[in-house]
Amino acid sequence: MFVVNPVSGGGRAKRAFLHFRKLLGLQCDVVVSTSKGYLLNEFSKLCSYRKFYVFGGDGTLNEVINAIYQCRVRDPIYITVFPSGSGNDFVKSLPYAEFVEFYPGVFRYEEGERYFLNALGTGLDAYTAYYASDVKGKYLRGIPAYAYGLIKTMILGASTTSVVDASIDIPHSLSLMSFGRGAYVGGGFYLLPHADVKKKSIAWLVARYISPFELLHQIPILFNGEILHYEKVSYGHANRIDIKLEEPKVFQVDGEIIKGVSQFSVYTADTPIYVRYIKPL
Repeated sequence: MFVVNPVSGGGRAKRAFLHFRKLLGLQCDVVVSTSKGYLLNEFSKLCSYRKFYVFGGDGTLNEVINAIYQCRVRDPIYITVFPSGSGNDFVKSLPYAEFVEFYPGVFRYEEGERYFLNALGTGLDAYTAYYASDVKGKYLRGIPAYAYGLIKTMILGASTTSVVDASIDIPHSLSLMSFGRGAYVGGGFYLLPHADVKKKSIAWLVARYISPFELLHQIPILFNGEILHYEKVSYGHANRIDIKLEEPKVFQVDGEIIKGVSQFSVYTADTPIYVRYIKPL
């Protein structure tokens, strides 16, 4: 099954698919994602397939993963990604052209659950994604969109997250809380350098209060992996994380915004998928 998001990467995914199909002369089943959330609403179209070829970015791949797990298939699932979105964060954590046994993360909260590939978070992470969504796909893409979101977050500020109870040892008051399976978020931010897609665990990272002025001076560590050495940061790995917050907060899950979350769990899926990536021709 070929899954194509024709608008991903400004039309790059569609062009890559058409070129690939013409070059190989393939006759194949194709699902075209016509709008955001389409694959989740039409997930039954994917349930009878076990091999997928995905042309799109992280958002498209996230929807494919969530649709597949809605099917509750127990057979091995193989996904080949042709990264052609604006960010393509997930494939940066994968070896080239090699299938990896991968357990997606699961974010369970009051209103349901969501599978994720890269990361989820609240605080600076979530507000950056929230403000970036105002311009993403309209005027800016990838890192420029998230840079806009980060600048707006520094100007307007992001509320501090207060933790009431947690299954991991973290401070009570935080500016950033992030959990991931992949190392990159937001089109290139290297926020979870200690994440390993080949391991069945959740990488977590939290930061105590950071003022906008401090954040401005610490921007380089968001890209170079030095964030783990920042004095206000704590990090680690866990099989499962359960947290209760003092009040509902905005979260980002692979860049998608979820509002009103105050109690949640993060863990890995019970069954893996097998995923690799190949550069579009």
